[in-house]
Amino acid sequence: MFRRRFLDRPVEAARRLTVGRVTLEIVAGSVVGHRYLENFDVLHVDPELPIAAVADGMGSGEGSRLAGRTAMDTLVGRLRTRWPGVGPRELRAATAVAQTRVRQAGAGLAELTGCTMTALVAEADGEQAWIVQLGDSRAYRLHGGLTG
Repeated sequence: MFRRRFLDRPVEAARRLTVGRVTLEIVAGSVVGHRYLENFDVLHVDPELPIAAVADGMGSGEGSRLAGRTAMDTLVGRLRTRWPGVGPRELRAATAVAQTRVRQAGAGLAELTGCTMTALVAEADGEQAWIVQLGDSRAYRLHGGLTG
């Protein structure tokens, strides 16, 4: 673990990970913003595997908190149990299960229960990586000080 600042904000999770011939520098952070009093984002930078993800709860209550935590726990749990050998098919399947579990968790609440999610998973040899998204979340590649 190392400390960084990103876009003049302290980060909550940072990790440098060598995967094959590639070194990934994973940095994640979150702010409350101007709309809600609390932050319902859930960050995950895996301590052992090349997995980084963020879920952003929609709304301002327990449904947002439940959705983000359910989505993240489901996604990461499924990827870990299928490691190694996680590729696009397994990533899509884990995302679909996360979406289903969020809907099931929210069925008992009388409020908005949902989240967006973005995750990056790299192969063990570092030759390929995949990004999966639910909703309007975004992922940026920063290389040489430029996004792309």
